[in-house]
Amino acid sequence: MADDDEEDDDLAQPMPELDDLLVEGDDPVAPELDPAILRRFLSSQKALNVAAAAIQPVVPEQQVADLAVDAVIRALRARKPRVEAVIPAWLAEIARRVAARYLEKKKRRAKYEGPMPVRKAREDDYTGHKVEQPPVAMGNYFDPDGPEDEAEQAPIDPYMDTIVAPHDRPILDLLREQARTKKTYAMLAADRGESGDQLRRKIRRFKVKYMPRVRRRRSLMLWLKKAALRTAVGIVVGGALVLLYLLFHRARNTDVLPDPASLPLPSATASVQAPLIAADTLRDARDLRETAFAECRATRWAECLRRLDAAKALDPAGDTAPEVKAAREQAAKEQTDQTPGEKRKP
Repeated sequence: MADDDEEDDDLAQPMPELDDLLVEGDDPVAPELDPAILRRFLSSQKALNVAAAAIQPVVPEQQVADLAVDAVIRALRARKPRVEAVIPAWLAEIARRVAARYLEKKKRRAKYEGPMPVRKAREDDYTGHKVEQPPVAMGNYFDPDGPEDEAEQAPIDPYMDTIVAPHDRPILDLLREQARTKKTYAMLAADRGESGDQLRRKIRRFKVKYMPRVRRRRSLMLWLKKAALRTAVGIVVGGALVLLYLLFHRARNTDVLPDPASLPLPSATASVQAPLIAADTLRDARDLRETAFAECRATRWAECLRRLDAAKALDPAGDTAPEVKAAREQAAKEQTDQTPGEKRKP
């Protein structure tokens, strides 16, 4: 706890050299850079990697991750560049100055308090031999979706109630209190007898621990919603296409008359041996005879005879009706008497 307090106090101390920081390629007279661009970069893993690469050659390996985080925190308070292309170089220069300050502090402590503690390798509980542990990847200590300053309130996902450990509940309650009362970190820290930097550090650790899980769940829920929406749209569009097909699809109306020559003539015992004629066949024969009568009235005798023959093929018994016989005899007579090329007047 004493080390954490000391680090918090060190972060709270200003670094005047950062106020006059100017990197090559920056233009002091250019318009101010959009704060969202700088915030998005500092909230990314790339910013931690840039800071770590800048200080790794000059500080102990076990201090690289902590100093990289300190450099990003200092960058939030430092004088901002005005050209987007120089942001990585600007952050690297801040990281080098943070590392230089750390080395100066280490040198002062070496005079009065001895060497700074060095992390030792863990020993196996059974054999006592040292256990080599792979370096832990640096995590993102900042939430891109969180507040940029104390006045903005961090959104609290209800899913956090199910994943926050009991010993971290006070931080979750604090975030809820901040959202409810609109108090700043400094006011909340004063209510609890802590410094503002100590409270910010606790909140940062809380976000590093839980926010990646919340983001993964948000991404999963968003993907599920999109998949459900696509499925619903596909069902609606498919149903609409089927409905349109059923409404507008019509079978082609081909008025093909049956050929009497292709059907056998009825025998004398047709009424006894042949099966009954279907109702739709009788209806078709009746329709053909009606059109034949119309053709006869219009003096189109050949068409009249053709339709009477087609109706006879469907319904031989109907051809014995008196009106059918009369129409057939008249059409045959008129067609025989008519001279080729001559049109008889009705």
